[in-house]
Amino acid sequence: MNKRIELKYLIIAILASLVVGFLIGEECCTSRLTRIISKSSVSTIKSKKEDTTKVVDVPIGDEINLASVKIIVKSFEEVQNIQPGWGEPIFPSEGGKFVKIDVSVTNTTNSEFTLGSNWALLVNEDGKEFSEHDNSYELDDYIGYETLKPDIPVLGSFIFEVSESSDGLSLVLSKAGTSEKYRVKLN
Repeated sequence: MNKRIELKYLIIAILASLVVGFLIGEECCTSRLTRIISKSSVSTIKSKKEDTTKVVDVPIGDEINLASVKIIVKSFEEVQNIQPGWGEPIFPSEGGKFVKIDVSVTNTTNSEFTLGSNWALLVNEDGKEFSEHDNSYELDDYIGYETLKPDIPVLGSFIFEVSESSDGLSLVLSKAGTSEKYRVKLN
């Protein structure tokens, strides 16, 4: 009977040793792998190619041909609030201001689709990016919900909220499937 107990303890001790040894070996390999990866990352960063993004400056009123639409920025203006069809006006956050952009969008594909939201960014001179305001849909002429039929231009607007101190604003549009970006300087 004592031999059975001794054998159980011996098996438990061997298994515990194997588990501890495995965990120590695993930690050692992880540490070594981490060092190898960090050295590799540093050399990858150093050997990384220059950014190949092509930025094309386009004046207000000129046509921009993207992958599935033609866009013309017609005008822009700072607005005090967004006036929904019902309810109270929506004001910018403290320290912010609204910029409304009027565009003409033409579907260049063979079938209709809805543009949706957040297809453009507003960027200030410091490189800070602002996406479309969540309440743009409250505009009477919100372009995001318009069904774009092929070859029929649609006029509409959308709104961004930017910091009050933002100057040198540009609307930035990316052409899908390419590294091309189009920048329309607003001020």
